[in-house]
Amino acid sequence: MKINFIFIILFFSNISNARSLIVKYRSGPVDVTKHGFENFQKQSSVIYDSWYDRKNNYLIINVKGTNYHYCGFDNKYWEYLKNASSLGRFYIQNIKGRFDCRLSPVPSYR
Repeated sequence: MKINFIFIILFFSNISNARSLIVKYRSGPVDVTKHGFENFQKQSSVIYDSWYDRKNNYLIINVKGTNYHYCGFDNKYWEYLKNASSLGRFYIQNIKGRFDCRLSPVPSYR
């Protein structure tokens, strides 16, 4: 019984260490536990979660349950997002429709 319990704990702790996100308009998942992604989460009715790779200026943001990605996303906008009084308003006014991954390179994470 004790061995089974330990196995279950180890099994689920390994699962939680990897977090692969399915991102709309991107082929293949992105493991945000690797590659230097910084996570930011704040109470919001629109933005559920966000991850940023400073090295590649790459943002993944969860908007009402769907992950979207933005390329060429400057570090200063990441800081502005984290300090915004309203994440949803900031997203709509400053991110949505900009930082198009069809125009800027999409980083490869393997």
